[in-house]
Amino acid sequence: MKLKYFSHYSFQITTDSGKILHIDPFLDDNLTPPVSSDDISADYIILTHGHGDHIGDTGLFYDMKLTGKINTIDYMLLPIRDNFTMGIDDAVKAVELTRPKTVTPIHYNTFSVIEADPAEFANKVAAK
Repeated sequence: MKLKYFSHYSFQITTDSGKILHIDPFLDDNLTPPVSSDDISADYIILTHGHGDHIGDTGLFYDMKLTGKINTIDYMLLPIRDNFTMGIDDAVKAVELTRPKTVTPIHYNTFSVIEADPAEFANKVAAK
């Protein structure tokens, strides 16, 4: 499986069999998309929530510790900018609680209200 981050909550997953899934491909109305919606194709499109109302965004919660204890987490996608989501420090704590093999910061720098530095997040995770 290959995972490719575009921006905000938008990802492409390519399965081992070559199927392409796009998760939340809201690419045209934010500041940092590397592609437009016209540039992508997919076998499946998955929408997790309407982005205008922020329903479904993630904050830090203690059950993450239990999730990490009873499951092996290969990939974790964490928001890092404190607007309806967790910020960098809470995201670092989520990594500590869950112990994923790979973590990718999301939900940052697509609008001015969610500017954040993914390098700061990576440095704090590496320091733990």
